[in-house]
Order: sequence, then C-alpha cells, then structure tokens
Amino acid sequence: MLRLSLDAQTEETFTKYRKTHNDGVFDGYTQEMKLARHSGIILDYQMLMERKIIGDYRRVALYGVDRLILDKKNS
Repeated sequence: MLRLSLDAQTEETFTKYRKTHNDGVFDGYTQEMKLARHSGIILDYQMLMERKIIGDYRRVALYGVDRLILDKKNS
C-alpha cells in the first residue's frame, strides 16, 4: 500500500483543527442518545450492514425517541 507523507503544517491542520465526520455526528448527540447507542438500542451503520438491517436512525437524533414512538402509535 502506498503511503504518502504530509508536510508538518498540513498534518497539524488536519489533526488539530478539523473534526472527522464521526466526531461531528457524536458532538450532536445528547447523553441519552449516546447511552441508547451504547446499549444497542440504536445500531451504528457497520452493525446494520453486518446484520442486513438498514434503518434510518438519524430520525432519533432529529425528533427524539418519544416523538417517534408516539407517531408510530398514532399511525
């Protein structure tokens, strides 16, 4: 595998001043969401792919579990 090295300034910029996609996503989670994810109530994409269960769990972050349950009961 070819591995390129970066100059020191570029390396610092991309490790010190920028977030990864996952860091940005997890910063938006409340403590309850993090606990739900950790307990397995919410599965990450890798787990979903392995189990062949693909769902849109982003709705939990947008609306909250209580709202989604209420909507499901009302439909």
